[in-house]
Amino acid sequence: MPADSHRDLPDVSLFSGDGLNNSFYIVCQSDQDIAGDTGCNLTKFVDSSTGPLHDFQGAGGTSFAAPTFAGIMALINQKTGQRQGNANPSLYALGKIEAYSNCDSAQGNSGKSSSTCVFNDITGNTSKDGLAPTLNNSVPCSGGSPNCSKTSSGGFGVLASGGSPAFTAGVGYDLATGLGTPNVTNLINNWTAVSGTGGNSTTVTLNPATINGTVGSSFTLSGAVSKGSGSGTPTGVVIFENAASGTPAGNVPLLNLLFGGIANDPATLNSSGQYSVTTGMLPAGNYSLKAHYVGDATFAPSDSAPISVTLAKQNSTVVVSFVTASGSIVTSSQSAAYGSGYILRVDVKGATSGFCTDTNANVVIVCPTGTVALSDNGGALNDFPNAQTPNQSNTARLNNRGFVEDKPIQLNAGAHSITAAYTADSTSSYNSNSASNTLSVTITQASTTMTVSSNVSSVASGGSVTLTATVNSQSNSAQGPSGTVQFKNGSTNLGTAVNCTPTGADLSGATKVGALCTAQLTTALSALPPGWFVEPRPRNTPFVIVTVLAAFCALVSFLLAAKFAAWRRRYAYAGAALAMIAAVAVAGCSGSSKGGGGGGGSARTITAAYSGDTNYAASSGSTSVTVH
Repeated sequence: MPADSHRDLPDVSLFSGDGLNNSFYIVCQSDQDIAGDTGCNLTKFVDSSTGPLHDFQGAGGTSFAAPTFAGIMALINQKTGQRQGNANPSLYALGKIEAYSNCDSAQGNSGKSSSTCVFNDITGNTSKDGLAPTLNNSVPCSGGSPNCSKTSSGGFGVLASGGSPAFTAGVGYDLATGLGTPNVTNLINNWTAVSGTGGNSTTVTLNPATINGTVGSSFTLSGAVSKGSGSGTPTGVVIFENAASGTPAGNVPLLNLLFGGIANDPATLNSSGQYSVTTGMLPAGNYSLKAHYVGDATFAPSDSAPISVTLAKQNSTVVVSFVTASGSIVTSSQSAAYGSGYILRVDVKGATSGFCTDTNANVVIVCPTGTVALSDNGGALNDFPNAQTPNQSNTARLNNRGFVEDKPIQLNAGAHSITAAYTADSTSSYNSNSASNTLSVTITQASTTMTVSSNVSSVASGGSVTLTATVNSQSNSAQGPSGTVQFKNGSTNLGTAVNCTPTGADLSGATKVGALCTAQLTTALSALPPGWFVEPRPRNTPFVIVTVLAAFCALVSFLLAAKFAAWRRRYAYAGAALAMIAAVAVAGCSGSSKGGGGGGGSARTITAAYSGDTNYAASSGSTSVTVH
């Protein structure tokens, strides 16, 4: 099924649309919860400035089909208490007993027998809206190419078989939709009825008779699967299970399946039906262990007689490490600039066996489970989030490799002594440990640079300009620089210092932007007195100074005029020349109503100084504005 002696595709069909037909996959993640909320609430929505928030995400696309079916298989593993290996024998065994004529998905819920249909068949029959859909997987082809509906060269057609579009959906298995779309509940409930399709019996042995020691030690489990009836030799694998619960022994077998792990766990039968595997995956406790043969196409599954296991918990060691931007993991004293790329990592390992993973990150012994709590200088280091609210807790759960990484951490500038405590959960194979090494970390201020700009390049004396200072850094922190910026015209302050508005780093786009802050000031600029020319009184010049200057100029003018009159009588020609000089001097003292010394104006250097704060160093910058 299909009866062509070949491996055909597809096996099953799964929904992959995102929003089509008002349908999508629902994904719930604790860190996507609405702030202050927990769980997956499909009816809770909150409007915010950035748009609606909700406790779930909608997703879809063809790439979701494979992980969706992996999730279905995980549910089957959970229901049966064991891994399945190749799922196809069971899938096609269920397909053979499916009443496809009663399971046409186009008939709607009233036509499908939801209590019996394992697969919802996609047939291409009349749909619920009364229209006849064209359901096939035929794809475009170049005219004149093999199996193309357009037999002459040039242009395009579609793949065809017998003059019709190829891969048309029909009743039962077809090359368009396979066995159909699984009804997951029925698939799980009916799975055990067909698991191990072989009819010939088997016998399983397991050695040694007893296992004693401490968790983390390696033990060799061996035995054989022998035929009880029929001909041939059993093939496949043996899985080790808790004899009482039927669940896989240890907390790692599924991880081995996903990530590699120990190459011969589960144990694969050799050509004689024998197996042997050395494993450190047995958890602590007193329990019975059995070997479960999963069966093959000829031989049925069977279990061995149980053996006794007594393994004591192992003491733990807690290690706090500093992970650099290059990926190096170090436990020695470290120094880094505020906002630079680094990670704090906490590992829990066996006091005697060491880490539960090897250098390639493969799990080699049972990993610890539970939580770790971070402390900084003796106080709680609240750097772990609660839902979408950051920095709410100093406690985090160990991952399936026995460690925690604090990726968003940004310690403030200063000296830090980081420690961690491990609390084992009830199922852990390791004992709790409240002590760890002390990781000394010194965080220095992030360096900053400043740019200053003006909204105009020139201005009349007394006119207004808007000055902008931007303080930039290479910091990756979500907290931008704070503090103040003081603008100056030459050595004169332009008003009071302005608060700098912080913006956190933006690492989301192709262009990464470090943390920064901006400050703006709108102010009037006046020209400084060049040479003999006197600038009209600025707005903030005291009246008494202007009055004294005016009186001085009037006195000079009077004395010069009197002196010139006397000289003119004695020295006619020389007096005339001196009178001209005096007139120029008096004119210069009197000033100009336009100000600024005439000509094309003069360039004024406008500076800005950033004060810095706890985490960011001070900096300064300047720009030039021409004042007329």
